[in-house]
Amino acid sequence: MTRWVRATLLASLLASSAWAETPDAPLVDPGDRPPLVTAPPEPPPPPPEPHLWDGNQTSVMIGPAMNWLNHSPALVDPQGVGFRVAARVSAISQFVDAELGFERVTHGGTSGAGLTRSEVGFQVGTHPGFPIIVFNDWWNDVFSGIHGYVGASVVRATLTGADALAQIHVTQGAEHAEWQPNVYVGGGADFPISPRNKGWGIWLTARYNLRWMWFGPKQPEMSMADSQALLLLSFRSNSTSWARVPKPF
Repeated sequence: MTRWVRATLLASLLASSAWAETPDAPLVDPGDRPPLVTAPPEPPPPPPEPHLWDGNQTSVMIGPAMNWLNHSPALVDPQGVGFRVAARVSAISQFVDAELGFERVTHGGTSGAGLTRSEVGFQVGTHPGFPIIVFNDWWNDVFSGIHGYVGASVVRATLTGADALAQIHVTQGAEHAEWQPNVYVGGGADFPISPRNKGWGIWLTARYNLRWMWFGPKQPEMSMADSQALLLLSFRSNSTSWARVPKPF
């Protein structure tokens, strides 16, 4: 009996010792783990800015000029050739133009006669078809580029040749030079050459105008009325805050 009790007690102690041991920690479910801290995703890039030109621009223009005198002095060629350089600004979708320019034109002649005109002038203009620029294609750029303008300039005119000088009652000296005001009116058209809707562009401008100036130290002064044709290459900048608008439809 005693042996049986002892064996029972020993078995109970062994069982108690086995249950008293610390059990292994249970496996952690990966789904229960806290997420890793990572950098937030970068925001998507903004959509590209629509490069839709609306007519506003600043530009530099240069090109040949050809003049025809209506009343040419004696022995002076009625046709003269020269050049024009100008700075131009268009605003309000090219409704208003402002331009400051310099010109020099020379009329040759015979027997030492000739006429040279150097002038600085300012002109303002408008594009009557400016609203159709919203259609934003090449043909509508051309149609909306048709413009009219008026201008005034200060001219230094130099006339040479004895017979030409006699016509304005100058009998002494080999030449006569003077400063005179000049006014003019005209019209033209602008043609895009480079790809459209960029921050810059190359355009070609063709113009024709009528001009009026009086010349000579005594009455009657000579009317230097003439007409002029211009072909100007224009380098335009459209990169201004007011030169980009979304297409309305």
